[in-house]
Amino acid sequence: MDLLEETFVNAALPVGLYKPGILPLALQAPTFHLTLSPQGKNSDRPPKIYSVTITKVNEINPEYIYQAPSIKVLTAIMLLNVVLCMDPSEKYPFNVRSFFTDKETKDIGSGIVLWRGYFQSVRLSIGRMFVNADISTGVMYRPGPLIDLALHFFGMQGQNPAVLSPPQALPDRERLRLQQFLSGVKVITPDTAEAKPNALPLIIKKLSTAGTNETRFTMRDGASITVTDYFRKKANRPLWFPNILCVEVCPIAS
Repeated sequence: MDLLEETFVNAALPVGLYKPGILPLALQAPTFHLTLSPQGKNSDRPPKIYSVTITKVNEINPEYIYQAPSIKVLTAIMLLNVVLCMDPSEKYPFNVRSFFTDKETKDIGSGIVLWRGYFQSVRLSIGRMFVNADISTGVMYRPGPLIDLALHFFGMQGQNPAVLSPPQALPDRERLRLQQFLSGVKVITPDTAEAKPNALPLIIKKLSTAGTNETRFTMRDGASITVTDYFRKKANRPLWFPNILCVEVCPIAS
């Protein structure tokens, strides 16, 4: 796959690729087989093999934009918009239309921060071409430790994290509210960040109904252990707050 090293790909589903020049492919629609090792510590899982087929669909000439309106003109403009947005989308968070930067932010409380966003697009005029720039606003989670984010969500910033201990200090109704707020958030653990700087983040699935001192799981040897005891005995790192709830995470889907 070295021949695609300059091609921008950001989806695992069928996707359109744009390449400046003709790819040196011997077949009309060649298929490549890629082997990807699983992420994380589950090294006993076998690697997955993916088949990628590359099919030439069309050739786009930017000079089409000077012709009478047609499908070719619209396709050329779409290509220019893709090129225009490629660099910002690789550097900043983005959605379908805009990219967002933390140069202008506003904390509105409840764990939410607003980021300034920008939308760029190519516009044609008589004898010239313009780049149109509009502003937008993105809603982001407050960055930092997850415990701090949870406290900000409840408006309890600066308080003892013990208020996140279910069920006495944190009723189940409030736990479900927090779970809905955090579901899908991407997090990185300190150990992972130090050992693997380029490791993929994890995604929060749900929150435990009990604290770390009561939440148990089964290890590979079949023994059952609480989260608190695991970090104290196995990882040699006692938890600072052994009674607050746990977060269940999963890897980002390949």
